[in-house]
Amino acid sequence: MMNRSQYKAKEHVLLYLIKPSNYDDDGYVVTHFRGVLPSNTLNCLAALTRDVIEHRLLGDKVEIDLHLMDETVQRIPVQKICKQGRRNPGPTIVCLVGVQTNQYPRASDLARQFRSAGITVMLGGFHVSGYLAMLPEIPPDLQALMDEGVTVVKGEVEERWTTLLQDAVQGRLKPMYDYIDDKPDLFTKPIPFRPPTDEAFYGVQFRHD
Repeated sequence: MMNRSQYKAKEHVLLYLIKPSNYDDDGYVVTHFRGVLPSNTLNCLAALTRDVIEHRLLGDKVEIDLHLMDETVQRIPVQKICKQGRRNPGPTIVCLVGVQTNQYPRASDLARQFRSAGITVMLGGFHVSGYLAMLPEIPPDLQALMDEGVTVVKGEVEERWTTLLQDAVQGRLKPMYDYIDDKPDLFTKPIPFRPPTDEAFYGVQFRHD
């Protein structure tokens, strides 16, 4: 049985996987009372993270407290997350995932709010990957986010999720990771995982003690 001193020796990581929504024409965040389809990106990353947790791929000293949030069906408690991040003695990591082009402005705003609180932020999805793949240089808006400490992830992360989490936990994230040519072997990866949830799909958490 784990005693109290051993528990305190663990590094407690708060990991938030957030699927941002978009703004309407009046600048309000679009949030629905109930969703139709859960976010496949969140399901895939939940499965990859559960694999990291269950196999202790970050080591026995790291404890991950994972939160999944889909802004299309729930409000993101930014201030609460920032407050928890300041109180948490270990790393707090926010990943803005599956970002489509219409969601990019909202994702950028969320990224800046979290970064202003000193929280580690990663941003990825179709918009970032396609945007960077089509242009010869990093566009100014993405470069501005990187200059503010946001890590941009280009391409699929199935083969590299553990590495990204390791770098984030150890405080050595690069400004950009380029996996666009690193095609994952999906046959060897965990099946997308949808945790037991309420009617809004998400707002849940699971951890490995």
